Amino acid sequence: MFSALCSRDGGLKAELIRQLARHPKVSARDLYGRLVRDYSYRVTYQYVHKTLSHLRRQSVVEKDGKTYGLSGAWLEKASGFLDEVGDAHAFGRPGSVLELPAFGSLELRSSGALCEPYTWVLKQAAKVRKASGRLDAVVFQRRAWPLVVLDERMMARFSSVFRDGRQYALVAGSGAMDAYFARLWQDAGFQVRLGVDGVQKDADVLVAGDFVFQLVHPATTRRLWDSFYDVLAEEDSKSLWLAHKLAYRTKAQCRMVVTRNAEFAGQLRRKAEGFFRCEPAEAMVSGGVPVGQTGAELAVSN
Repeated sequence: MFSALCSRDGGLKAELIRQLARHPKVSARDLYGRLVRDYSYRVTYQYVHKTLSHLRRQSVVEKDGKTYGLSGAWLEKASGFLDEVGDAHAFGRPGSVLELPAFGSLELRSSGALCEPYTWVLKQAAKVRKASGRLDAVVFQRRAWPLVVLDERMMARFSSVFRDGRQYALVAGSGAMDAYFARLWQDAGFQVRLGVDGVQKDADVLVAGDFVFQLVHPATTRRLWDSFYDVLAEEDSKSLWLAHKLAYRTKAQCRMVVTRNAEFAGQLRRKAEGFFRCEPAEAMVSGGVPVGQTGAELAVSN
């Protein structure tokens, strides 16, 4: 049955890719042997070799001496494509904000896990960075985002996206857990201010390249965030478990607005930079996270 399903050229290509995923760096002769011995393929060695050559021309497969392996560049591209298809299918969203024209704007809704809109924004920021080659980011946060909820893969993506020198995070909150999470942002290379008056109270905002992402939360979601941070401050031993529970198991409403406007993005970036230039060096909280003073007009209108 399996050999019948895979008798066409497309089926053989797919099976060769599967084999190379399981057994990297193998020769064409070894691949042919696996197909005939383990899967009873009715295929010749010459045809396997010809198909591998075709996959090389498509940049799917790389050859090193007599052995073959999957191309890292192709794997990255395929993974990104599947992410886009998955988002489009599950949430009805465009695969990439790069499709937005200059001065274009897009409004989306989310009613799933609390962290899901942030995950989507991180994926989109990765696309913006790849297209521009650099990403001087500014983040306006109502409460300091808990980076501890990111798994190893997502944290690696976060680190690869936000690795430039001019990265700023301005946080309205100034509680114990805001200070704790802010130090994680500092470790990731961001300059951070807590207690900043003027940051939008019902939304989180990310400026990435020419794009401005606004994640607007209703009052019920904001209260959920606040109660979560209060509990974390009191129940330190349960912090990580509670963080994951809130992020991945709690459903919340969110309205996302994406705007592609270089002037708007630049204005927000300059305001943030100006705030850091004017801030006194002695305005610090425990752990080295500076506290912002009132009067900084950093709100983004809905």
